[in-house]
Amino acid sequence: MTKRSISSIAAQSAAKKRAVKSAKKSVSNAVKKSQDSFLDAALHYATDLGLPILPLEPGTKRPASITVNGIYAATTNGDQIQRWEEANPSFNVGLATGTAGLVVIDVDGVLGERTLAALEAKYGKLPDTVEQVTPGKIRDGLHTGKGRHLFFQGIRDLLSMECVAPGIDIRAGGGLIVLAPSAHPDGTGTYAWLPGHSFDDIPVATLTSAWQAFLQNACNSVRSTTDHSGGVESEQLREERELRLAAEAKVVETLERLATLHDRFTAVLEAMLPPHPLTKEVAAA
Repeated sequence: MTKRSISSIAAQSAAKKRAVKSAKKSVSNAVKKSQDSFLDAALHYATDLGLPILPLEPGTKRPASITVNGIYAATTNGDQIQRWEEANPSFNVGLATGTAGLVVIDVDGVLGERTLAALEAKYGKLPDTVEQVTPGKIRDGLHTGKGRHLFFQGIRDLLSMECVAPGIDIRAGGGLIVLAPSAHPDGTGTYAWLPGHSFDDIPVATLTSAWQAFLQNACNSVRSTTDHSGGVESEQLREERELRLAAEAKVVETLERLATLHDRFTAVLEAMLPPHPLTKEVAAA
């Protein structure tokens, strides 16, 4: 092996190490930036805007383990949000879309934009609405990064769906979306609102009847396919479904315990208190 080859290999190795180091630093910086923002952002969304918020594990899209009930722990209670922040100030901010009564169209990259253009040609242009962008640059009002989230008023019984069309996901019932200024999982930066398009700037628009029908039909198709053949659920949707079932089971268990306690309490009271005169009369009759 020539000295030039050895030198070239060494240079490539050094370049890879620098790239890895840079990526780790990027993740660290993004998480650090979100650490100072969780409380203020979460409190604003919840107490000022009435949006049900939950903490996500730092730099991820996963509900924090501290919530136990996952997306069903979402709340507008400021005291609860304060307690979460005390537990870990670096949590990402999550929004339970179904609980909030919202539908979010998640457009992923170039493929998603091409698909969205085709869908708009068929079902009509989407109305201007609240819009969030994933890390990237904004030039002349256009986002050039990885993706964007478009928020709309909810559609009854609509569930979250992966890949409703190439590069297009839907977050609705049983789903969640990460909110700015959370750190993006790939470490490229933080989520941000498109200028002039945050919840504070613009109303959440309503989808046209054509778009609503398209999404409802897609949802019905996914339900049918999942019910009969299985295996079409993504990992995230499967986790969301399992969390939902676990939460429902916990509610049933709690209600059963309350019923048992009620029966015991009633029995104790009956044993302690003297019979009511009417009860004696009925018994005598």
